[in-house]
Amino acid sequence: MFIRPLTPEDRFPARMNALIAFHGRMSDQEEERADSLLEKTEAWGAFDENGVLMASLTDYDYRIVLDGTDVAAGGIGEASTLPEFRGHGAMRALFEAFLPAARQRGEALSMLCPSSHSLYRKFGYEAVCTQNSYEMPSDALADYRFEGQAELLRPGDSAAEHTDLYNRFAHSCNLAATRTEERQKNLLGGPFWQTRKFCYLLREKDRAVAYVLLADDRTPAGSTLAVWDLAYDGRIGFEAILGFLARFSLDYDRIELWTPSGVELLSLIRSPRQKEIKKRTLQNFMVRAVNVQRILEALKKPADAPFVLRVRDPLIPENDGTFRAEESSVRKTEETPDMELSVAAFSQLAVGGTGLSEAILRPDVEVYGKRETLERVFVRKSLFNTENF
Repeated sequence: MFIRPLTPEDRFPARMNALIAFHGRMSDQEEERADSLLEKTEAWGAFDENGVLMASLTDYDYRIVLDGTDVAAGGIGEASTLPEFRGHGAMRALFEAFLPAARQRGEALSMLCPSSHSLYRKFGYEAVCTQNSYEMPSDALADYRFEGQAELLRPGDSAAEHTDLYNRFAHSCNLAATRTEERQKNLLGGPFWQTRKFCYLLREKDRAVAYVLLADDRTPAGSTLAVWDLAYDGRIGFEAILGFLARFSLDYDRIELWTPSGVELLSLIRSPRQKEIKKRTLQNFMVRAVNVQRILEALKKPADAPFVLRVRDPLIPENDGTFRAEESSVRKTEETPDMELSVAAFSQLAVGGTGLSEAILRPDVEVYGKRETLERVFVRKSLFNTENF
């Protein structure tokens, strides 16, 4: 077995492998083949001794927010192994080679939506909740009103205001990816009359205060208006979204709404049907520190309260060590650590997926000193990520 980055000629076989692995569909092979030759994203593959592609993954480039700072991150997609090669260690070998290379390219964090939590925990990833999902009767928002202007984003329209509003919103949530206008438009996937995705910019007194991306889902069991993406500017923008969704109460049976993990809708909403609102805490996102030092540098740390961490990382040698973190600097050290933990536990703590008081219940976290300081650094934070990778 050997591991290497994929060439343009490898990209179509990788797409076919993912299709076979996940029992997908491909409408036009020649069109897909031509399109695959234009791929610019990073991708890696594991090949057998005969040169057959056994497993592959794609790594999409992002800039994500960590305590208000933009850092480089990768979003893993199409991670797949052909069924006939499963159990041969191809995916493990792939991640063992890929992760150190991702660090060399400048990534601080790796993200993925797992098919199996247990599989990716073997490579140092850990689960975090980036969204809360709420399902409610369509008239549960009847007490809310939106009196401003709603503008449907049509093909050819500028998405500059949507992008600017989203990027300001993103800096209030860890793991949110900052976007270009092109990436913002790509969320739609095509014209709304084909995708049934509708993006509205909401204005109050001519000021853009929110946007919401809606998807229509109709089945024999009923109709659902699903919120796929959103951004809002404070309370006015948040209530504008609720008031706008209330307009659809006659058209749909249910509404599905996502919020950042730190926004508890059930604590904020005013509804006579509040007991019928169902909340799900989604566990469909995992993170992994690729550069521990860069992540520690991005974190907000108290002044005059340094701390020392011992991080265990069997796959990335530069991460495996002891780090002294101060407000303005982070460096490796031989000092006695205040806390020792696995790279998976560090990843979950560092992004704010859990707080120290919870993390010490894990078997791979030990605190030896400076607990008060560590509790100020490692706290639960509001997380949000709705990117497709």
